[in-house]
Amino acid sequence: LVKKAGLAIGVFILYSKIAEPLIGWKLPQSISDYLPFHTISELIQNPALTLVGISVRQSPLGIHFAFALAYSCLFAIGTYLLLTKRDL
Repeated sequence: LVKKAGLAIGVFILYSKIAEPLIGWKLPQSISDYLPFHTISELIQNPALTLVGISVRQSPLGIHFAFALAYSCLFAIGTYLLLTKRDL
């Protein structure tokens, strides 16, 4: 949707750090847990947390994996449709 690489990175950072947390703040917890960046971040556990004594889940929840797969398919289909409609 954004043609310039720098602008696309800026939009990506803006959405991931500002827009999605604000959207998640307004939505109920049961819905905000399944927004794209929150879902993907639940799949990747930070190993440094175990070094400082904070317990983390050893395996991600299956529902987060399913939502991440669904988002990936949705983004891939959207990209395909966008590229087929554009004259490149």
